Amino acid sequence: DSSNNRIVLIGPDSTMAIDIIQNAPDSSPLFSYPSDIFVTEKYIYIADSFNYRVVRLFKNRTNPVTIAGINGALGTTPNTSVIGVCYSISVDSNENLYVSDFLNNRVVRYSSNSSSGMLGAIIAGDGIDGNGISQLNRPWGIFVNEAETFSSSDHDDHHDDHHDGGTQCFSGDSLIKLSNGEYKEIGNLQSGDEIITIDQSKIISTEMIMMLDKQISKQALFYTLRTDSDNEISLTQYHLIPTIDSNGNENYLFAKQIKIGDYLFVLFNGKLKYSPVINITIEMKKGYYAPLTMKGTLLVNNILASCFANAYNHHSAQYYMAPFRYYYKFARFTSLYDPFNVNKTEGLYWTINIMLHFARYFRSDTLCL
Repeated sequence: DSSNNRIVLIGPDSTMAIDIIQNAPDSSPLFSYPSDIFVTEKYIYIADSFNYRVVRLFKNRTNPVTIAGINGALGTTPNTSVIGVCYSISVDSNENLYVSDFLNNRVVRYSSNSSSGMLGAIIAGDGIDGNGISQLNRPWGIFVNEAETFSSSDHDDHHDDHHDGGTQCFSGDSLIKLSNGEYKEIGNLQSGDEIITIDQSKIISTEMIMMLDKQISKQALFYTLRTDSDNEISLTQYHLIPTIDSNGNENYLFAKQIKIGDYLFVLFNGKLKYSPVINITIEMKKGYYAPLTMKGTLLVNNILASCFANAYNHHSAQYYMAPFRYYYKFARFTSLYDPFNVNKTEGLYWTINIMLHFARYFRSDTLCL
């Protein structure tokens, strides 16, 4: 039960819980977004995704211990004593644990006597996302058979259906600059708000139309980019952000593709500036929002960003949003000031959900789903 941070045991021929595993012996929360479970004759193994570890308990639900990763320590390659975000685990007949390390593009095996912080053995993936014979690209599911050979589903290269299909976007602590010079928290944006953005190197005003996605309490993985100008922006990995190359050309990249030294568009002391990225942090945050503006861009913490995530091309995404812009203009003309119920609607907006499902099956080349 991932969103409730617990494991629910349901008896055979029943819909009622017979036990709930949620707290440690000291009554503190035991899990943060548990996403997979594996049961053997002796143990219960749980992928505690946002605590970056695997927890093992006896079958009688006692003695929870960390057997892979370190509680709360987000791991990076090549260190196998820590885990990135893991959504799937498997265990072989000898109680060896296999971890599909989504964030670090690898599968790691931990011995049956492993404990917190112990090293594992990388058995697939080289830590770099790709489709080469030795590479994995965001591995998700994993299965180990009786012969102790394993299979792993490659999330990004095969568009695995485990993806939630949402747009995700900016973290809930983001501030948006309005045309009157004030700042507003992203979760408080209203339809019709005049927002500052940058278009063809000019500082202009654009209108907030709607929230494509709005999740107040859900957690997500963010790439936090900090620039030399001391600005900072947190985006989900497939959110688009414009960069400027050495020839002065604008290129939209996914947040996960940004590297140290890439130049971002920044509003600094009221003027447009190109500032290099000096630090990248990957972290979990609670709440995310996906505002749509008339121009398809906005300034988030004074850094220019696209309104779109999961789209390979920013300009194509802006083109497909034309019906929303036309309807918004018509609604404003007829004095309907909140046509998309920005204040009342939480979750992925229903029309966007239909469009994403359509694209998944008929235009999968345009979206990263």
